[in-house]
Amino acid sequence: MQNYRKITGVMLAMLTGFASADDSVSYSRDVRPILSQFCFKCHGPDELTRQGGLRLDHSESAYGPSDSGAIAVVPGSVDKSELVRRIASHEADEVMPPPTSKLTLTDTQKDVLKKWISNGARYEMHWAFESPKKAEPPTVQDKLWNQNAIDRFAYSKLTELGLTPQHPGTPYEQIRRVYLDLVGLPPNAEAADQFAANPSEASYEKIVDDLLQSPDYGERWARKWLDLARYADTNGYEKDKVRTIWPYRDWVINALQNDMPFDQFTIEQLAGDMLPNTTLDQKIATGFHRNTMLNEEGGIDPLEFRFYAMTDRTATTGTVWLGLTMGCAQCHTHKYDPISHHEYYGMFALLNNADEPELAIPDKNAVAKKADVDRKIEELTSKLADRFPVPMETIWLVPEAMNPQSAQGTTIALEANNIVRAQAPAKTTDSFTTTLKVPAGSYDRLQLEALSDPSLPSKGPGLTDHGNFVLTELTASLGDSPIKLTEASADFAQSGFPANHAIDGVPNTGWATVALVQDLKRLGMLDSTLVIWGGEFGRTPMIESNASLGRANGRDHHPQAYTMWMAGGGTKAGFQYGKTDDLGFHVVENPVHTHDIQATIMHCLGFDHERLTYRHAGRDFRLTDVHGSVVEDLLSPSAIRRTSATPR
Repeated sequence: MQNYRKITGVMLAMLTGFASADDSVSYSRDVRPILSQFCFKCHGPDELTRQGGLRLDHSESAYGPSDSGAIAVVPGSVDKSELVRRIASHEADEVMPPPTSKLTLTDTQKDVLKKWISNGARYEMHWAFESPKKAEPPTVQDKLWNQNAIDRFAYSKLTELGLTPQHPGTPYEQIRRVYLDLVGLPPNAEAADQFAANPSEASYEKIVDDLLQSPDYGERWARKWLDLARYADTNGYEKDKVRTIWPYRDWVINALQNDMPFDQFTIEQLAGDMLPNTTLDQKIATGFHRNTMLNEEGGIDPLEFRFYAMTDRTATTGTVWLGLTMGCAQCHTHKYDPISHHEYYGMFALLNNADEPELAIPDKNAVAKKADVDRKIEELTSKLADRFPVPMETIWLVPEAMNPQSAQGTTIALEANNIVRAQAPAKTTDSFTTTLKVPAGSYDRLQLEALSDPSLPSKGPGLTDHGNFVLTELTASLGDSPIKLTEASADFAQSGFPANHAIDGVPNTGWATVALVQDLKRLGMLDSTLVIWGGEFGRTPMIESNASLGRANGRDHHPQAYTMWMAGGGTKAGFQYGKTDDLGFHVVENPVHTHDIQATIMHCLGFDHERLTYRHAGRDFRLTDVHGSVVEDLLSPSAIRRTSATPR
C-alpha cells in the first residue's frame, strides 16, 4: 500500500538518494562547476579565448601536453599534475586563476580538485548522455518506510535533513491525493465514501488500477508532453489561424493511456513516417515537429520563417530528448554546452531535410462507410455482364406474312416482300392480326416497320389525313401460348408516345411517329414557332419560324434553313425555305406533317389566337377570317417578305 501512497515526490527522492549514496567526487556534480567558474574562460571550448593550448573540459586535452609541454591532469598523481601545482602556487605569474581575473579558489574547492585527480580524474559526459545507473537503496529501520526502495530513499533523505515523515492521511485524504495525482480530478462523493468504508490495501490498489485505465489519466499526463511539443490549435504570429493538428494530441493521449514503451514513443514521433510499412498512426505521431509556429502574413519571406521553424525543432529536440539546451550553439560554440556550433547545424541540416506534406486523416466512420460502398460497387459491377450482355450480331429474317385481318373491316392487301397494306379510309380504332411463318429455331426479337408510301394520306405511314397513327398495343403468340414482350425501342417516336407504350398493356397509350414542335426543337430543326390557322384550314396548323418574318440591323433576317408546312382543306403542301437572294421557296419532297397540336404550341408560345391578326393588302385580318384566296397570296415570296403576325 505504501508504494502507492507515497508516489508524490518520487523523482526528487531518487535523485537526492543517488547523491547521498556515493561520497566519491563526481566530475559532473563537483568538479565541472569549479572549472566552469574559474578555468573555462581561458581553458575551455571557446577557441577565441583559449590559452596555452589547454582545454580542461575535454579529457584528451587535459591528459595531454599543453603548448608548454606540461600535462595539466595526470590521473591518480596529484604531484605530477600541473593543475595542482598552479592552483597551489603563490607566485603571481604562475598561480591559477591569475590575479588579474579577480577570482580565487577556496581551500575546499582545491581539495575537491585534488581528490578528483587522486581518484583517477575520471571525466563524465553530460548527464543527459550517461546511462542511468542503479544505486543501492539505503537501509532504514522504520518498518513503515521500509516496504520498497523508493520508501527507503525518501526516508533516508528526510532523516538527513532532520525531517520527520507525517503519518498516513485519513481515507478521504488518501483517495483525494491519488485522484489528484493520477487524473488531476477529485473523486466523487460516492467513490470517497466507498473507500472510507473499506480503506484496505486491496481497495486502494483497485482504485489506482481503475484510474490508470481511465481516459482522464492519459489526458492529464499528455498535457505535460504536449507542452514540450509546443502543441497549439492555432498557427501563431499575426493571423494566428486555426490549425488542424488535434489527431497528434489524441495520439499522445492514446500512447500514454496504452503505456507505449518510451523508445517506441520516441522513434514514432521523430521518424514514424520512415518506418517500414508505416501506419497512419505512426505518420500522425510525427506531428511532434509540425507544432512550430507558421507565419501566413502576406509580406514575409517563407525561407526566413522556415529557418525559424528549423531552429525551433533543433532546440526542442535537444531539450526534450537530449536533456540540454542548444540555443547558444545556434550562434557560437558555448562553454556550457557539449554541443558545438558545427554539431548544432549538423542536426539542423538533418531536420531541415524533412518535407511538410499535408496528411489526410479520414473519419473512421467514413472509412467504414466507404469500404461498404466499395464492396457494393464491386458486387454490382460483377453483375453488369449478366445484366447488360454484349449484344450478339443480329441476323434478321423476313418471315412469310399470311392471312392479314382487320377487326373493323378495313381493306387489307398482302403485297410483295411481305408488306401488309391497310387501305383508306381509316377507322377511328381498329385491330389488325396476321400470321408469320418462320423456320424452326430460336428468336428473341421482332421488328415492325411502318412504311411511308405516296398512295397513303400525306404519304403515311398512317391512314389519318396527316399521315399519323397510334399503335396502342402489340402482342404476339406462338400457337395458343402468348409471348411476353419485355422491351421496345424505335428509330423515332412522337413526344409522349414512346415505343414502350405499345407493349405496356394500357389501352389508352401507344407509339406514334409524327413530329411535334418540341420534337423539332429537340432535333434542332426549329428555333421558335408561331401557329396560324383559319376556318378553311380546319384544325391542322401551319407552322413557320417567326425569325423568318422579323428584321435585324435594318434588313431582312432569315435562318439558313427552316421548314414550313401546311395541311387542310384537302390541300397539302410542304415547303423548305432557304436563305437565297430571291427568297424563293423550294418544294420539299417529304415534308414534315403535324398532328393536332395547336393547343400545345399556343400554350408554349403564350399567344391567344383571338388576338393574332394578319396584315394583307392594307387590311387587318383576324386569322380566323383567312380564306383560300389569301392562302394563295401567302404562298408568294413577296407576301412572305411583308408578312407579320403580332399581338394586338
